[in-house]
Amino acid sequence: MKKLLIALVLTVVIGGVIPNCPAADKPGDKPGEAKKDAKPKFRPFNGKVKAVDKTAKTITLEGEKAQTFHVTAETKINKEGKPATLNDVAAGEQVGGRAREGAEGKWDAVTVNVGKPAVKPPPKGDKPKKEDKK
Repeated sequence: MKKLLIALVLTVVIGGVIPNCPAADKPGDKPGEAKKDAKPKFRPFNGKVKAVDKTAKTITLEGEKAQTFHVTAETKINKEGKPATLNDVAAGEQVGGRAREGAEGKWDAVTVNVGKPAVKPPPKGDKPKKEDKK
């Protein structure tokens, strides 16, 4: 009986304290209130280029869903490991990169890597050691 009474008192006390807790008043917790500090969504992409629209500054990939990515002034484009521009991207080339969800749910390309990346030579200190001959 004592335990039931204690549990009831604790429920009433905690129930009265938590709704007044400052943590419960975070932006976006109330219906209809948008979160101001929402993190942007990022995602990787890769595939073959179906079309490049230089006027609209978009790259469309092949596939059932035909993903389209917008190229912005901040987009970093590399072709085979070297800096490039949208003019260097052509249909049929393999691309990969990272995109961020922009205004109106459109995806803005953050990085676009065209072709195979340049192969980096191994560091000088990583040469295999020869065994001493006796």
